[in-house]
Amino acid sequence: MSEPNPQESNLSEEISNLGKNLSAFFQSAWASPERQRVQKEIEESLTEVGDELSKAADEFAQSETGKQLKSDLRDLNRRIESGELQKKAKNELLDALRKASAELEKASNRWSEEDKGPDVPGSGSGV
Repeated sequence: MSEPNPQESNLSEEISNLGKNLSAFFQSAWASPERQRVQKEIEESLTEVGDELSKAADEFAQSETGKQLKSDLRDLNRRIESGELQKKAKNELLDALRKASAELEKASNRWSEEDKGPDVPGSGSGV
């Protein structure tokens, strides 16, 4: 049998050592006071941002604009639930389709008249 190549076993050992060292590095970095301090700062900052957003939302809700927006949203919801909004949208869509159809009919008629050719003098066109 052939014996293992010393270079291959050294390479294997070095890769294994690198893996162990990386693992130890990440474990010590995770447990470090610096990482814990940064995590605490981030958590506190996010809590402050949340508190400020909550306060701003409460202030807006109490303002005249906020009250009007809330009322408008309730009205919109009522109109949606009652079917009023769908009916209005359907009617507007039908009107638009009718107008488009009428314009297409006019254009079609003009082209049909052009295909007939110009009026011939003396054919009763009153020229």
